[in-house]
Amino acid sequence: MVYLVNLSEKDVVRKKNKWLARIKQWIDTNNPGDPLIPFSVSFEERLASLSAEDKKAEEEKVGANSALPKITHAGYTCLEVSWFSVLNTTVFPTFECHFSSSDTSPAVLTKFVHGLFGKALKHPKLRASFSMSV
Repeated sequence: MVYLVNLSEKDVVRKKNKWLARIKQWIDTNNPGDPLIPFSVSFEERLASLSAEDKKAEEEKVGANSALPKITHAGYTCLEVSWFSVLNTTVFPTFECHFSSSDTSPAVLTKFVHGLFGKALKHPKLRASFSMSV
């Protein structure tokens, strides 16, 4: 499980809150190893409305970074989901696959991924612009 804690912008910039230590202690007691990610919805909303350059400038000015990449990564890691994408100018299929690394050997996973992309590449538009060796 991933624990997301919504803080004020002020607390995100300071990287402090009087409740964070208590929340982290509870998580460590009841669900050891689960991540705690503090973030500010108002800060994230403000950053979302900016262009990439303005966003970077705002993060530097404020002294805090967006937590969305960390939240996304933690979610995929927690769910043990891998995300494979094949990029083409006309087609952009995305495959999300759930597998447990403790149950599956790397050789099986490699065959699975090659099989997945092999089936996807039978699409004529993808086959013309992408090749893969198995």
